[in-house]
Amino acid sequence: MYDWIKDIRVGTKLCLGFGLVLALTFLIVLTGWTAINSLDERGLKIESIARVKSQGRRCPVDLSNACETNWAFEYRACEVDRAKRFGAD
Repeated sequence: MYDWIKDIRVGTKLCLGFGLVLALTFLIVLTGWTAINSLDERGLKIESIARVKSQGRRCPVDLSNACETNWAFEYRACEVDRAKRFGAD
């Protein structure tokens, strides 16, 4: 079954072995690089979500016509906060 290996010179066998190790190392590096890029993208998404949430708490948008969802709840909470800071309307 492995008779063809006996016919190959030692130098060629060593080159094939090191080439295989190099190829496997390249695959590991490629996998790590892809994972790091994916992690970076997810971190940027989380950062942008946190930024939007923090801006929403400061009420930059008028949500007076919001329906009964979380947006409406946040609007009411924001109005209560405004009333505390600036006095009742």
